Amino acid sequence: MGRLFLIRHGQTDSNSGQMFQGQMDTSLNALGHQQAYQMAEYMKKYKLDAIYCSSLLRARQTAAPLAMAQGIAYHPMDLLKEASFGEWEGVPFTEINKMDPNAMTTFLERPGEFTPPGGESFVQSQKRAIKA
Repeated sequence: MGRLFLIRHGQTDSNSGQMFQGQMDTSLNALGHQQAYQMAEYMKKYKLDAIYCSSLLRARQTAAPLAMAQGIAYHPMDLLKEASFGEWEGVPFTEINKMDPNAMTTFLERPGEFTPPGGESFVQSQKRAIKA
């Protein structure tokens, strides 16, 4: 029986700025790169057979040190991209809350029932990721 490790990408400026990032193709910041190398070092105790990641830059930058440490390639896949937040992408949480407090409340309290304007629901993104 195999194991599956799910690893989140390192920090980006959008994360630290509390913005909806979604499918914006952002880079890791300095801390994010450090986190990726620390994760790769930690994961050396495991022998990985394969590494799959989102095709977004921040995910590839997180996977690269792990792949190097393991001596294997990583495989970017569009199906593993983060959920699309549509019109909310690149917008700080506080701005969304000012523009549409009801939508933000629904998203926070019942995220499985909400689709951001022009984006996709978590159910849609889950179905996409399951195909991967």
